[in-house]
Amino acid sequence: MGDSILEQALSCWLTLPGEKERVDGVCLSLVELTINKQPHFSEAIIKAGKGSHKAAYSAALALLEDNNTVDLGRCWLWVSASLGSIAAARELAEELTLEGSEEKLQRSQSEIISLVRTWLQRANAMEREQILQSTSVKPNETRGLFQNSNHPMADSRPGYTVPSLEEPGVVVVETIGDPYSKEGLEISKRYSHLIGKSLPFRGVLPDPEEFAEEMLTVFPWVPTLARYLQGQLSILQSSNLEFPKLPPLLLVGPSGAGKTTILEWIANKCQMPNMTIPVGGTHDSAGLTAISRGWVSTKPSGPVEIMADSECCNPAIILDEVDKGVSDASGRNGSVMGALLTMLQPPAGGYRDACLLANVDLTNITFMGTANSLSALTDTFRKRFLVQEIPAPGPEHFEQILPRVMAKEASRLGMPTYCLPDLGPGDKAWLKSVYEGSQCSIRQLEQAFRVINGENAAAEAELRKQGSLMMH
Repeated sequence: MGDSILEQALSCWLTLPGEKERVDGVCLSLVELTINKQPHFSEAIIKAGKGSHKAAYSAALALLEDNNTVDLGRCWLWVSASLGSIAAARELAEELTLEGSEEKLQRSQSEIISLVRTWLQRANAMEREQILQSTSVKPNETRGLFQNSNHPMADSRPGYTVPSLEEPGVVVVETIGDPYSKEGLEISKRYSHLIGKSLPFRGVLPDPEEFAEEMLTVFPWVPTLARYLQGQLSILQSSNLEFPKLPPLLLVGPSGAGKTTILEWIANKCQMPNMTIPVGGTHDSAGLTAISRGWVSTKPSGPVEIMADSECCNPAIILDEVDKGVSDASGRNGSVMGALLTMLQPPAGGYRDACLLANVDLTNITFMGTANSLSALTDTFRKRFLVQEIPAPGPEHFEQILPRVMAKEASRLGMPTYCLPDLGPGDKAWLKSVYEGSQCSIRQLEQAFRVINGENAAAEAELRKQGSLMMH
């Protein structure tokens, strides 16, 4: 095989979707290249080379796990996406985003953005068509058994409910396994609002420029992150998406830099239902994976629970201090790292939930995390995220940070900010000295404010008590 043909095949993932003739030609080259590098993949690769987008996607995921075959994996993603795989198109867009430097890809930034936009638009168009097909009901079918939700037998099949036609969305769990068992019946009842039903999208896409400007007003020490998110929102906006869905994002920086607060702000600004899961100190999967049937405490995986609670298919999951929960990767109860690797890049059929005994669609969930260091994370794990370094804020940021610290404490106490005790003379200066003395740690400032707020509340209570005694 000529060098020019090999070079063209290996660079296909940096090009626009291909027509069938071109895809077939690239497949021939990729089959030979892949078998030479990974002989044990022969059977799967030959199947992928025959035009199966599912086989091509499975091959891509396996090849992306090995640093020596990452480019081959991306090429098989291109093949699968060109053949009609929604998951592959989105995965390819994420790969382009993660490796999106002009120097690495030898493409201009505008070319890279254009490619990402094209693949996202393609994925969205295919998904819309799929939703329309899945929710279309022919006139002669509306009276068929189980087709009509008012039919007396419509709810008699465990693990199955009639999909809603009222609101576009995604059916994340088609049906559950072993539905007639005692546990299956209980699970079917508990999650009847989820199983077989279309969960809607939630949230809004904010104006990218306004989003970045507001972010820099609130968090002025993260200009690089604000610029990155402005770009991601611009891509989603130009792809005609109506709802937010961000690539996996990992913020890395010193303790007290505001990483978790930043991620929660992002989710809330996009109005995405979200949940923060503290990972530090856990020796298992921190509730991410399901508890299998057979146990009294059996329950679905964390993402399924969040989608069920929020009744939407695109919530945000924020994993706090993920680097502190990955040391026990071989533990009997699993690990955060192992759980996330499977969830961020599940098999073509979806993520397998051990409680539901069914595949679940997690592709619309936004996964975000924080870490103080990358040293405990494997290369494979890091490559699943876009890593953003977050510096500690400086002394000059105190005035912007203090109001948010006060608002956070008021929220914790369940009261509006104006109900907090007033800061006394010298209180603000003391808080600033604590903040600067702790190398500008927001966490230390929060703790210091909690102390001074308690003291001021006690002083006010004492004054009220004295005033009451004087009146009597």
